[in-house]
Amino acid sequence: MNVTKFFSIVFLFSSFLAFSQNKIDAYFILDTKNEEYIISYGSDKVAKGTVIYLQNRKQYLNSQKKKHVWVNVSTFLISEIDTIYYSKNNSLKYLFLVDYSWVLRNAWKPLCNTCPYDFKNIYFLKHIKDCKYIKYKVEEVVTEY
Repeated sequence: MNVTKFFSIVFLFSSFLAFSQNKIDAYFILDTKNEEYIISYGSDKVAKGTVIYLQNRKQYLNSQKKKHVWVNVSTFLISEIDTIYYSKNNSLKYLFLVDYSWVLRNAWKPLCNTCPYDFKNIYFLKHIKDCKYIKYKVEEVVTEY
């Protein structure tokens, strides 16, 4: 087997493996009482094209006491909104649920052409009442500015 044929086979095999991996959606439940972050919105009503901001709570509270204090802000552009219901049979436990630190570490990766990531889309879930949630699909991310 010559070198060209060998590298061609290796390339085809690695391409097949890369495209055959199933990426799953990541879900982050927005919690207004969370101690790590504060949620704010770009407008009164969240709609397609609206942004959701997540800010470090401790930094934000310190900035309210002092002037000119840096606060890490992550901005998420929403592309789709849907109302969903989760009952006992259609449970949240079957979703790939992520926490705030995961969002900070991974949400920006689809913007990087060379950064590998293992999720398909990011969704935010906002609990309304009982089994009712609003699902926001994140389109773009700008982290820590």
